Amino acid sequence: MKIKIFGVIPVVIALLCGAARFAEAFDVRFINDFDKKMSVVVAYFDADAQKWRTRGWYLVEPHSTKKVTLKASKTTAYIYAELAGKGTTWGNGDISRTVINQAFSYFDGQDCPQGSSRRTIKLTKYTVNNGAIDFKPKTATADAPLKTAGDAPAEPKQAATTLKPTRPLNDPDLSLELRKVTDKMISLVNKERRNAGVKPVIRDETLCKAAQRRAWEIHSNFSHTRPGGQQAITVLKEYGIGVKSFDENLEKDNAASLAYANEAFYKSPDHRATMLNAKYTHIGAGLFVQDGVYYWTQLYSDKPTPVTPSELQDKNLEENIDDLIRSLNELGDLFK
Repeated sequence: MKIKIFGVIPVVIALLCGAARFAEAFDVRFINDFDKKMSVVVAYFDADAQKWRTRGWYLVEPHSTKKVTLKASKTTAYIYAELAGKGTTWGNGDISRTVINQAFSYFDGQDCPQGSSRRTIKLTKYTVNNGAIDFKPKTATADAPLKTAGDAPAEPKQAATTLKPTRPLNDPDLSLELRKVTDKMISLVNKERRNAGVKPVIRDETLCKAAQRRAWEIHSNFSHTRPGGQQAITVLKEYGIGVKSFDENLEKDNAASLAYANEAFYKSPDHRATMLNAKYTHIGAGLFVQDGVYYWTQLYSDKPTPVTPSELQDKNLEENIDDLIRSLNELGDLFK
């Protein structure tokens, strides 16, 4: 007797696929034993997008439990929580993410959506145990890392370089304190370049002064266009240098951490492409701090060369002529 199995195979495959998809999910139970509402942010590896996703806010009523099922293909998640009106938060800094007061969701490599009270938070790593994570703060201690039954210990990590300036770093001249910070930033850039098989960039003091000027400028106009409307590269003229290749990375946050700023640069595709571009051989780095916000700049170029005042005038004349030609062409288009 012949048994026909061909019709069964698709059903079995479908069931297996369904089982696999179901396995790519776990529950997180947020347990709030306090008298105030608890708001929670979770970062997890989204099974559909195959990217890390940060999502919030999950609202947990006082003395209640909220269960959320996450469709994730990694058995770890990162969690941050805060109590309403108490200034109490939980998160020990295994990772940092940007959040706003409104509901939000974004993937790594994307910017957090625009919203009020944009800020950086610290999240703690948790590991799934028996298909779930139980998140239950036991004490209302601000910034206390949570360790509950079933949680794996946090992975060891290098201590972040935390900046505690006694005054805003707003002097265009490079102070000793700023020199240490920018040296560390450049070393992190070169670490990423070496990992990618790209030659390290060389610190250039004049580029650093130009980068510091740009850091000061972007605190009032966060853009690659300067406050006067010029392109960023024009800052080099003010310091008497010229280059053939140029690009600029900008970042602002309130994390006060070089490691966080470097991670933000690296996780942005455009910024990472600039950071790892082999045609850039020199770098300048800058930082300006105001009202708790850190403005970071990186200027990349080939080897800068001194430009004489006459060359600057010739260059300005060429640019003015180019602008005039463009204006005449645009004017001519009106009469076609």
